[in-house]
Amino acid sequence: MRNTPLPFLCLLAHLATAAAFSDIRFRLNVRAAKRGTVLLHEATSRYSEDSSSSTANGINGIDHTNDTILRYENDVAKVLRELRPWKYDPTVPKWFRARRLSFTNYWDLTDWEKHTSRRRYLRYVFALPKSRLVRRIVPQLSVLAIWSGVVCFLGTTKKNVFAKLEIPLTALSLVSTFIGALQALRTNQALGRLRDGRLAMGKMVHCTRDTATLLSTYLGNKDKKLCLKSARLLALFGWALKQHLRETLTTKDVYEALLLPHHRADAKFIMNERKIPVAIIRRLRQIVASSFHRGQISNNEHRLLEQNLQSLDQAVATCDRVRSTPIPPVYGSHASRLMIFYLAFLPMALLNFLSVRGTMEVTMAVGYAMLGLDEISHLFEQPFKFMPLYQISKVSMMDVADAFCRPPPPLELDDISEDQDMPAYWVKEGDDWPVLPYDGRSVGLLV
Repeated sequence: MRNTPLPFLCLLAHLATAAAFSDIRFRLNVRAAKRGTVLLHEATSRYSEDSSSSTANGINGIDHTNDTILRYENDVAKVLRELRPWKYDPTVPKWFRARRLSFTNYWDLTDWEKHTSRRRYLRYVFALPKSRLVRRIVPQLSVLAIWSGVVCFLGTTKKNVFAKLEIPLTALSLVSTFIGALQALRTNQALGRLRDGRLAMGKMVHCTRDTATLLSTYLGNKDKKLCLKSARLLALFGWALKQHLRETLTTKDVYEALLLPHHRADAKFIMNERKIPVAIIRRLRQIVASSFHRGQISNNEHRLLEQNLQSLDQAVATCDRVRSTPIPPVYGSHASRLMIFYLAFLPMALLNFLSVRGTMEVTMAVGYAMLGLDEISHLFEQPFKFMPLYQISKVSMMDVADAFCRPPPPLELDDISEDQDMPAYWVKEGDDWPVLPYDGRSVGLLV
């Protein structure tokens, strides 16, 4: 490769080395994932043993047959501060959750300020070598760089292999038009699926919070036992939906923490069902129907609660549709084949008009644009593997708990003499969040 400039030889070596290290990092992440999964399962098994022994003998010598709001608050705090205390989702790879500006995180105002800052262009340019998208397409770019180098080497020798093979740029430009259209349509379809998933999770948070508010307002003073039963079921719904969509880390310890030993029948019924979110909805509908038949809630209250439960069922159905029915694979495979053919012939056509360096630069730039857009569309096609479901489940649980544990003051009072204590499950300022090794394989972002 006599005429190939030295910087591009270094670029080829760098990309090949990056691809090799990417594979090594993947293997190391798999080992870390195994250690993290073992740690979590050990914690889960220890809690299950403690829960079973406490169920038989009573927890701390106290009879827990009668449920109370204080016990419910402490159980929610145990889930949020002991069983699931991590700030970031442990099932998401580190480079997707370590940086603040990531769709896998739950954003606050600081994130939005940074996202809309005018300095974002400089940040995007300087952070290009550490880009999460570049890490995913490094193997494809390495192959493209090697192929471009081979084409430039064979095309610049004395025996020009491509002398008789003249590929006009006009023909390739026609093909690029079809590729751009196919990728744009596929990306729009993937963004539509992402939108459906976000709307479904937002509906879940809204309906669980609204249902909890309605039950605590209209049923709390009439049947506290059924009210607390529904409170525990609503607090579990987000975690159950997360496990149903990802089928990753078990939530058995969360079910036992909230349902045992107070509601053993509910725990046995839910954990033995095929679709746990649907089982929770059926149990809640049974509670609402029982309260309505006994005259504890009115017709309007019953109608509002049924509408919320129906919306929850629709959210589960939408999530099932997005997860189970992908964009037709023949569409993606056809677009990928056209893109591969285009990128394979592009350096041959450019070599007739540009130098070796210009050919490789243009080929790599076009490859980065096409391969990056194709990778983004494939990521968005299954949105639940990188959506912040972990944080959404925690927010839903806290909203439900607030509806039952933080009731508004009576209307007769003009002033509150004493401030309410902060609930045990609230996150206090300055809390140190532990970090668990993540299981990237289970989410699918490393494959």
